[in-house]
Parts: sequence; structure tokens; C-alpha cells
Amino acid sequence: MQECSDVIKLAMVPSGKVTTATISDTILYDNDPLYRALSDSALRAVHKCNPIKELRGTDYSIWNEIVLTFNPQQIS
Repeated sequence: MQECSDVIKLAMVPSGKVTTATISDTILYDNDPLYRALSDSALRAVHKCNPIKELRGTDYSIWNEIVLTFNPQQIS
């Protein structure tokens, strides 16, 4: 299996709610079915965990934007 990872940028409000989740490589998303499947799965995971409650009560300026990298080869 070829190396495949996806980067998703999240923007959040102080309650921990994700307001936007943006796929980094839209050209690859549009042209590669494997990348599209990975990206869709990563987005589902982000929305399933929404809001991210563990962040509340910490310094919002640190986590108001987060970049996540999903790599299925690192799953154990």
C-alpha cells in the first residue's frame, strides 16, 4: 500500500465546537479515490468527536486552530 496521509485544518470556538474542518489538498481529493476515502473518514471522525470537550478550560489562543494529520499506516 502506498503512503497516504491527510492533513485537516480545524477552526474552533471556545466551547470546543469545530466550526470548520478543511481538507488540505483539494486537488488530490478530487482526483484520488484512496485519498478521498481517507479524507472522508477523517472528517467523519472530527465531526463524531465534536465538540472536543477536553480542550475547554485551557488557553483558547493555543488551540483555536489545530492542524491534524491522519495516517492510516500509523494505526496500531
